[in-house]
Amino acid sequence: MLRTFREFLQRRMGDSIILAEANVVPKESLQYFGDDGDRMQMMFNFHVNQSLFYALASADTRPLTKAMDATRERPHTGQWGIFLRNHDELDLGLLSKNQRQQVFSAFGPDKSMQLYDRGIRRRLAPMLGGNERRLKLAYSLMYSLPGTPVLHYGDEIGMGDDLSLPERNCARTPMQWSNEPQGGFTKGDKPVLPVIEKGPYGFEHLNVAFQRRDAQSMLNWDRANDPHAQGGARDRLGNIRSPGLRRHRGIGDVVRLAQ
Repeated sequence: MLRTFREFLQRRMGDSIILAEANVVPKESLQYFGDDGDRMQMMFNFHVNQSLFYALASADTRPLTKAMDATRERPHTGQWGIFLRNHDELDLGLLSKNQRQQVFSAFGPDKSMQLYDRGIRRRLAPMLGGNERRLKLAYSLMYSLPGTPVLHYGDEIGMGDDLSLPERNCARTPMQWSNEPQGGFTKGDKPVLPVIEKGPYGFEHLNVAFQRRDAQSMLNWDRANDPHAQGGARDRLGNIRSPGLRRHRGIGDVVRLAQ
């Protein structure tokens, strides 16, 4: 089925890829790539993600090193997606109970911040106390790891969350483009989820338009320091060189992967 889906998609858009999400141990992840690399082109690396947050919480990097070794294997046509946060909770199910509790204590100590007894439903900026130095350190670490960095929309400007919303919706509020009504996200009166209005993460002072004009903003720091956005000597997907698997970035553009 996965092979058929990939063939169907690439017949219609040859430069497209499929980024798959399967929070399983590394050996099982390889099944989604396919024995011949003919299924999914990219997989979220949950093993590295969870070990990375444990390292940030405990200063113990040994599990992260093991996770990187465990996910070294992949087809030459495939790649790992390296991420800090995505559209769901930070799932810690691959960690031990003690490791998971350390991450909870550091980044989501209140029950309202946790989900399903195994994850944290917060965005990255609130998890790190809104501290830009800590955010930049976390991003620098992500950019240094082998793989393709994947950012959740809004994280490039340090967007917050709304814990009054149920479950995962707290981190799925509208993108804050400007200080216009609804954060410039829509001309409608009522988006499906409310834009964040109050507090340090409110759209009137935290938005793309303001950060574009501020040379010291998180947005401009990210654009300057993401090696994959610079198109430098290093291939944009780390050490993979496969047609159609290079990333195009643009503020306001639809994010796509293209040659």
